[in-house]
Amino acid sequence: KRSNGRRKRETKMLLLLRTAVLLALLGHSRARIPESCSSEANCVELTSDHYGKDAYVGRKYLLYTVNMGEGFNLARDIYVRMGQLMQFLNTKQAPHTWTLVLPPFANPHWHEWRFYPWSDFFDVAQLQTLVDVIEFEQYLELRQEERPGLPAIDQVYHLQHDMDSVGGWNPHMTEAECAFRKYPGMSYRLEDGEWRGTFWGRGDSVSAANMTCFKVMGGPEEVSKVVKEFSGQSLLLASAETMLHSQYGTDIFWALRRSQVFSKLLREEARRFKQQHLSMPYLGVHMRRSDFLQSRHNDVPEMTKAIKQIEDLVTQHQLQAVFIASDARADDKEFLQLTKLSVPIIRYPGGRGLANDASETFSPGQVAVIDQLLCVHADVFLGSAESTFTGRIREERRFLQLPETSNRNSLCPRKLGEDIEQDGSNCVSRNNWPPKVGPPAERL
Repeated sequence: KRSNGRRKRETKMLLLLRTAVLLALLGHSRARIPESCSSEANCVELTSDHYGKDAYVGRKYLLYTVNMGEGFNLARDIYVRMGQLMQFLNTKQAPHTWTLVLPPFANPHWHEWRFYPWSDFFDVAQLQTLVDVIEFEQYLELRQEERPGLPAIDQVYHLQHDMDSVGGWNPHMTEAECAFRKYPGMSYRLEDGEWRGTFWGRGDSVSAANMTCFKVMGGPEEVSKVVKEFSGQSLLLASAETMLHSQYGTDIFWALRRSQVFSKLLREEARRFKQQHLSMPYLGVHMRRSDFLQSRHNDVPEMTKAIKQIEDLVTQHQLQAVFIASDARADDKEFLQLTKLSVPIIRYPGGRGLANDASETFSPGQVAVIDQLLCVHADVFLGSAESTFTGRIREERRFLQLPETSNRNSLCPRKLGEDIEQDGSNCVSRNNWPPKVGPPAERL
């Protein structure tokens, strides 16, 4: 009895803490119900008593994969969609509580095929204030304890875009013939009665018992209707990027997005570097190169014009240095023209191009996060059109409530698109979707 009483008190304290964090994130007097829900009776607040149940008892596990050709920042976007899906699954009337399993990161832009846990990049405790999440390796340990000898995953639902639907927009998720794409991490095969795939580099020991394919048109609400009917314990949604946003720009969207706080280790490293090397007013520049030079040539600026644009912003805002984050390769001779700038160029060690000495402490992905943080906290930011890396920087700067005039500058592409307008030597992004935020985020 004493043990049960203590557990109840601890559960109550945890719920109060999570509620307080959520209210701080949203800046409202209470947690909002997802707007797509029909009534409060059918929906659950972000901090429900589901989180107070004994850990991993009577739970279902939801895993997911993202196209391995996609970058780190798109994977962050897919997490928001999965968080929205969890809100539809963990309703007050739900017979089971779902736990979301975080898929390890792999990114072709990092020029390596290693897999990293979310805790290498994010403060997982912040994610857990809104969604019940665990790392993939934690899930495997729990699965082995609960169901040893069985495939690690009960069922895969492979999501495929519905390219044959007629009659316009028709949200649905219907069973279909499997059409696996022949890309790393996106194809599966049946061997000895079990489904095999890469499974985040664990394909030698991880398999799935069953596979079903679906054509999907719609967002989390449509997917949740099918997932709720699943009778097993663990379900993997393959190619989760197929599921679209259905609540973009709502309170729950921005709460989930803002819960993606970078890890304390990376924030402290960015703060240390800023204090030692960027104590003066500076311009943060994200210059996307690498694959954009071939796949999106018109979105890449001419270097002479980019240099003039940078110089003009430095003069206009009386800045004393330029910090550059870029995926430029070491042999990118055009990129090296930036040494002509009249103010010091600063890069974080480990970045390629102007400073190609590898970091001894942090992985390529962690270096990219540090680059991002240093651009977020710049006095003025200049980004690359069509880049999700730039998009996430702008969101973080809006969480800091920095002036929009310092945030929307874009490197002028060779060919102006609909989202870019030019004013003299400078270009400005027309995309301005202000987040619903509470208090300003913490500065470095």
